[in-house]
Amino acid sequence: MSNNLNLRCLYINILCLFLVNRHLLEYAKRNLSYWEIALLLQKQCGVKLSANAIGKRLKKLGSPSKRGPLRHTDNEIRQAVQNALAECPITVGYRHMTDILRSKGYHVRRDTVMQVLRELDPIGVHFRHRRRIRRKVYCSAGPNNVWHVDGYDKLKPYGFAIHGCIDGFSRRLMWLNVASTNNNPKVMAANYVECVKSVKGCPLILQADPGTENFDMGALQCFFRRNHSDMFSKDRSFRVVRSVFNQRIEAWWSMFRRQKSQWFMDLFKDLEVFGAFRKDHAMDIYCLRYCFMPLIQRELDAIKDQWNSHRISQSRQAICPGGRPDVLYLSPESVGGKECLQKANDVDIDWAFTQCQEVCRSGCQEFDAFAGLEFLSLNWEDASTVDESLRQYFHLITLLGLV
Repeated sequence: MSNNLNLRCLYINILCLFLVNRHLLEYAKRNLSYWEIALLLQKQCGVKLSANAIGKRLKKLGSPSKRGPLRHTDNEIRQAVQNALAECPITVGYRHMTDILRSKGYHVRRDTVMQVLRELDPIGVHFRHRRRIRRKVYCSAGPNNVWHVDGYDKLKPYGFAIHGCIDGFSRRLMWLNVASTNNNPKVMAANYVECVKSVKGCPLILQADPGTENFDMGALQCFFRRNHSDMFSKDRSFRVVRSVFNQRIEAWWSMFRRQKSQWFMDLFKDLEVFGAFRKDHAMDIYCLRYCFMPLIQRELDAIKDQWNSHRISQSRQAICPGGRPDVLYLSPESVGGKECLQKANDVDIDWAFTQCQEVCRSGCQEFDAFAGLEFLSLNWEDASTVDESLRQYFHLITLLGLV
């Protein structure tokens, strides 16, 4: 009996060690400092380790030292930056380029990336240097105080509607999804309810513009807050403002265009110029959606992870602390913030899902069935690169006689 108990304890200890090590490597890959890793480990795993202990354990696991020498030569870094520039718009600066390289496994410093960009992209450096954006002063008490929700329509002429939400205090992206529409209120409500289920609660205030696509989401926010008694409870928990006052998410969209969406806009515009795509033709849009939707969602997921892990400097235009969005969101007490999450029970969340709706990939179920069978016959999977998406797209429009 005692032997069985000892074996169980040993098994549990090994499993806990494995989980802690996995979290350590994941946080290190996202370039979090040892102090930030310690905060998240204690918050999410209940494990308390010092920064020194974390550094030693990561060294044993093979993770590169944050203060140690670089593992890549100058030529390797220069080639990596050159490859990344081919897929990024001119507005991507050295900070975001450093995040991109680190997400791909490169152990690089910002000053190194800055110098390489000056050599490889002098026109882009000059273009970014002369742009200056002034922000309004923003104030928030803590994470989940206000969620800012909005849709992004710049890719909508090509069939892709993006919807996102950002936490006002931590600037953490709560969701960033692409679909065939962002005008259907039940589809937008599904994004909101999925997030509520994920964080096990709703924000104190949900803020959106006056679009009709936000009304179901607002109704569900008021439903979750119906039994609360604070000054922002019930119908006061959903705030409708003009887009110019929804500054957190609106400012993020401008950054998103510089980092990625402009690149896709230029790609689709080139297809249109060369006669391979017609914006007013439904079948062309179905084909483009079916072939590019998984790739765009993968890009959005990567951008979301990079953004939530990057460091935001303290701003004089906002009464919010600097730091990494994930750390600020999960450990607000470390910077003097207050957790504002309003708990939601599982019964309410399950009922809320009945008020939501999912849309198919292309926007047409019949086309999804046809394209799915064609991909299955060719043993094709969802594209992971732009070249694969283009090859699949040209195959479909040729098969349908659209060229």
